Amino acid sequence: YLKSLDLKLTLHIDNQTIISRISQLTQKTNQFNLTTKRYTEFDIKKFMEDKKYKVFAFNVKDKFGDYGITGLCIVLVDYPNRKAEIDTFLMSCRVIGRKVDFSFSDFIIEHLKELGVELLEAKYIKSLKNEQVVNFYERIGFELINGNESEKSYRLKLSNYKPKCLEYIKVEDGKKN
Repeated sequence: YLKSLDLKLTLHIDNQTIISRISQLTQKTNQFNLTTKRYTEFDIKKFMEDKKYKVFAFNVKDKFGDYGITGLCIVLVDYPNRKAEIDTFLMSCRVIGRKVDFSFSDFIIEHLKELGVELLEAKYIKSLKNEQVVNFYERIGFELINGNESEKSYRLKLSNYKPKCLEYIKVEDGKKN
């Protein structure tokens, strides 16, 4: 079924033309939201202007239509120590189940490798509605460091990451369009 959808993922990094939508996603996304942090447009703009942060977003289209900007990941990069930490990872419920989260993760991790990052850290913080992503980081290959019912900490050595490379999802760089 997923192959028949003709999925296309367009990826964006620090794209200031979509700040409003990115902020809106942080305000409204609950189910597929690993930390449920809420940010204003001003916050997102500050992240994009700060060289220590990378703001990744994606747009999804399929044979039925364009779902718009439906995914976000904000990463804090510690260049001197070759480490990074995921601040926010979320995806709109409109595209859950299509496995675009795997292709998005592949892209983010590849980009971080290009920046010289060797270790990526992340957290899951439980909310009233995000139970479905309680094991997301484990599913994409992160190692659980510690945790309890309400919060888990993860780490991934990027050289150990195995990309999912889902061939039925066409991935495009938003800058090249």
